[in-house]
Amino acid sequence: MTRGQRRSWLATFLQDRRRSRQQPVTPPAVPNAPVLLTGTYQWNRTTPGYADVMLTWSFDHGSFPVASLEIWANVNTTGYQQLATVPSNTTSIISPNATPVPIFVRVKSRYRNGSTVGPFSNELLIYIQAQP
Repeated sequence: MTRGQRRSWLATFLQDRRRSRQQPVTPPAVPNAPVLLTGTYQWNRTTPGYADVMLTWSFDHGSFPVASLEIWANVNTTGYQQLATVPSNTTSIISPNATPVPIFVRVKSRYRNGSTVGPFSNELLIYIQAQP
């Protein structure tokens, strides 16, 4: 083995040794996405002439603490806007006086704890039909 070959071998050996000592980098954990289960409405429940919207969901916190769930709504394809923020250990919400007219509402939600933001849930479509 020549002197150059020994240097090359030693450099490779030392590099492999340094790599084996490094701790594996684990990516930060990501919260679970909530699962929207049902979206219903009822006319004249809270106020005559208005529909109230009721949503139910499930959410597995995993290793994350109780924080907030953001509820987002897209009314008649106008773009998503944050509708409400609720504690992440709740499983339903009622939005009173949501609309006086028939509309399409798409709803989704996500977990938030400070700067930790989870992925959006499935999207739920609610078609609020005209009053009977």
